[in-house]
Order: sequence, then C-alpha cells, then structure tokens
Amino acid sequence: MASQLPAIKNQPYTFSICLPSQAETRVFQVNPTITADDFKIVVSGVEQPLTNTPAVTPAGSRWVEVSLTASEMNQDRVLFLAHDNAGGEWSDVSKEIYTVARNIDNLAFPTVSGRGILVDGTGKVDANISLPSVIDSNIVQVAGNTEAATALGSGSRAVIPLTCVTGTLSATGCTTNLSESTDNHYIDRTITWITGALKGQSGKIVGYDGITKLISYENGSGDPLTDAPSNGDLAVIA
Repeated sequence: MASQLPAIKNQPYTFSICLPSQAETRVFQVNPTITADDFKIVVSGVEQPLTNTPAVTPAGSRWVEVSLTASEMNQDRVLFLAHDNAGGEWSDVSKEIYTVARNIDNLAFPTVSGRGILVDGTGKVDANISLPSVIDSNIVQVAGNTEAATALGSGSRAVIPLTCVTGTLSATGCTTNLSESTDNHYIDRTITWITGALKGQSGKIVGYDGITKLISYENGSGDPLTDAPSNGDLAVIA
C-alpha cells in the first residue's frame, strides 16, 4: 500500500477514525450508525457532504474508514468534520489535514527523476548531482572583511596550475603543459606539487624554456628534489 503520510494535494486520501460514544464518553462507539450527511468537508470556504460516505471497517468494529477524493484534497488545508445528525449516539470528531506536493514514497528506491535519492549498499547517499565544469562565484567578503576577499582573489589569480607531461621528467626539471612562450618567465617563483611522488614538496624555479615548456628547479639550496615527477602529475606555480 502506498504511504498516506503526509497527504498529497489533489490525490485521493484514506484514513480511519473512531467516534466517541455519547452514552459512555470514555469509550468509542461500537458499530456506529452512519448517514451520508454526518460527514462534511470544507471546500473553497463552504462546508459540504463527502462524495464517498464513510463506512464501519472492519464491519461491526469501532473503526470508520473515510475516503476523500482528489478534488476534495485539492487544497493546502483540508477541514473534515464528523457530526451525528441524529444526535443521540456518538460525539463530534474533527480533523485538519495539511497537504504536500510529494510524500515519503517519493524518496524510496527506485528513484524518481527530479525527486528521489539513491542509497547504495554501503549506506551512502548518491544525489546524482551533475556539476558544471566551471562554477562561477563572487565572494565579496571573507570573515566579514571585503579587503580580505580582494586579497584572496588577487592571490588566487597569481597561482598558475600546470601538468607534467612526457618529455623531461627529472628531479631538476620537467616538461609542462604551460602556454607561456617567454623564456625564464617564472624564474624565482615557487613550484609545488599536489599529486605524484613529489606531492607536498616545493622547489625554486631557476629556469623556463618558452619553446619546450621545460621548467628547471632546485630545492632552494641548489640541490635536486628528492624524486622525479611523472607524466600527469599536477603542480602549481606561486
């Protein structure tokens, strides 16, 4: 059976109630007498009888099943009233129902496009979110400070990413994918690796060939670095 919680707007909704006995107010009425005019709903500000007359279900029990139609549920707030028009068997019961666009079933597997979430076998949630290759942002403050944001933006633009490529790959130099064509353009700047065998290490740039895109570096003391980078390793120049 589909979930009934919370109720969905403009969808049929079924619920059950018990009617308090007038003779013995501590208990509910067994097999209450029901007529079509005993149950009302407010639609567009007007109280009117239900389309479907509620019924004692299971038969002979204290339970009364109420089935509202899609049109009766086509409102954000549904007001329901049960009133014994004969006036002598059971007491009034009211119910206020707030509707939603989607309910719990929309989160269940299999997922529904644009609605559900997918939980894999390890309990991780896969939101199936597709992100663009470039995310634009406009940070105007850092810790409430606009000058800090300006400094951060200026510093970020000064950081140049690169990838080591096949060619020269050694502890003193590597061929890169940089586009700069001016010799020694990056001299005296710092290169720092973020992947590969040199991850976390930095070197001082002592040369750059604008034709071959070869960067030459040392450890700051005139010595080679501890390892050679590999094709595809990532680094940044700061």
